[in-house]
Amino acid sequence: MAKGLGFEKGISLLIGIGSYWAWASVSMVTASLWQTGSADLSHASWLVNVVAHCVSLLAFAALSAKTPIGFHGRTATTLFPAIVIGGTALLSIGYANGDFTALVFAGSAVSGIGTAGMLMLGCEPYARLNQVSEQRLILGGSIVAGMLIALLIPNLPDLAAIGTTLLLPAVTSLCVKHVESLDSKSDAASLRSAPEPTVAHKENRRAEAGSPFFKTIFQQGKRNVAILFICCFILALPTGLFQNWHTYTEAGGNPSGWNTILSCVCMLIVIAICLDYYFMEKRSTFVFSRLVIPLIAGGLLIIPSLASGKSTSLSGFESWAGVLTLTGYHLFLVYAYTEFGLLASEARVPAHRVFAWGTSAIDIGLIAGTALVSAIQHFSSTWAIGITFGVVYLLLLVGILLFPKVFESVENRERDKAAVLKLRSGVGGSGASGGNPLHDIEGRCGVVARMYGLSAREQDVLEYLLKGRTLQSIANETFLSYNTVKTHVSHIYQKAGVHSRDELIDLLDKIE
Repeated sequence: MAKGLGFEKGISLLIGIGSYWAWASVSMVTASLWQTGSADLSHASWLVNVVAHCVSLLAFAALSAKTPIGFHGRTATTLFPAIVIGGTALLSIGYANGDFTALVFAGSAVSGIGTAGMLMLGCEPYARLNQVSEQRLILGGSIVAGMLIALLIPNLPDLAAIGTTLLLPAVTSLCVKHVESLDSKSDAASLRSAPEPTVAHKENRRAEAGSPFFKTIFQQGKRNVAILFICCFILALPTGLFQNWHTYTEAGGNPSGWNTILSCVCMLIVIAICLDYYFMEKRSTFVFSRLVIPLIAGGLLIIPSLASGKSTSLSGFESWAGVLTLTGYHLFLVYAYTEFGLLASEARVPAHRVFAWGTSAIDIGLIAGTALVSAIQHFSSTWAIGITFGVVYLLLLVGILLFPKVFESVENRERDKAAVLKLRSGVGGSGASGGNPLHDIEGRCGVVARMYGLSAREQDVLEYLLKGRTLQSIANETFLSYNTVKTHVSHIYQKAGVHSRDELIDLLDKIE
């Protein structure tokens, strides 16, 4: 497990979230659990589930903004899994009897409401993880675990497969309860050792608790938050397009093609998890974010081949489209949910609000992909298909332009944290007095500026440099041109007698 993350808590989160992904994949994505029913029924059932999930999340977010809703405790951890189990039972009965289409739709809607509540249950303990590496490791591992379970269940006898699927929501609930109990013990220990909060601190906490979600979140950078939610919509759209075009054509047939795709996706995500964790720990570089756009774009370029017909000669193209698109989509989910957790932590708002709004944007993207498939099937002419995919490509181009900016924001924040920790521990040890100006970046930059005669603007640029920002990022935040920032950095190095950022940090570490 990641540093600072307890083994017991980590395993509980991984199994709990993995069970959630497994249920979604088996019951509402692959259609491999139910070997009866038409492709059209699977299309409609999945769409009803996603719409119910999205509407429920928006309702939860709206209600929690007016009245506090506790997505924890015995009632919530029992109610929502029970709703999902009830919906799964309705799906089982409906698919077992071909004439009970209404039961299938009812089960899909009920399951969508229940899974929305279960997402609210799991997001709070997930958001409380301290490090990005912990969050990505847990969520990436849970997706892999969910895929492995989804591959196993269809190979069980029918009753065992359905029984296992019915148990998955209960497993998620038990794991969330266990993590909550571990966090409660940890919080109690922290309260016993913490000093009594001051009156001013209590007032600040009340103000934070009562502030509206969007007002508080947007103070953290409304442009970045809006861009993130737009990316959630755009990058989920190709997945909705692929799943409804290819996956559900296997309903009632042999799901071996989907299992092959899922196996490849699982293997690629495992490789990406290992690389991401290694590079984050050793080089503070993110792998997930750099892979998302190329994979989704590659899959989207292949998907139009499916529009030319359902010839078996195209099955290889279908598989490659699925592997690329679904791998990119799941890596984006890891990135997006990590970012939701960071936003909730930094804005000090309940995590379920951030996760509700963000996941709703993803759901809307999936629904839009479904709508595009319906449009293609309705018109079926070459020019209509071309126009439809042209719109998708234009939207993806917008995502290609926007996503790196959100990615850079996350990378900069993590570098900021690392730089602050290094600077605070570099002089006088970690236990030094907090009143010494050398123990914060601004104070130490002021000392360097006075020692080496830096201008006010050069001191500003120096602070950004020590926080790990790129030159282009500094230019964007200081409203200077790239060449001007580059000139300021050159002057700073020249005056301080250093040649790189690392030498500059070493210089500040030596200041007494």
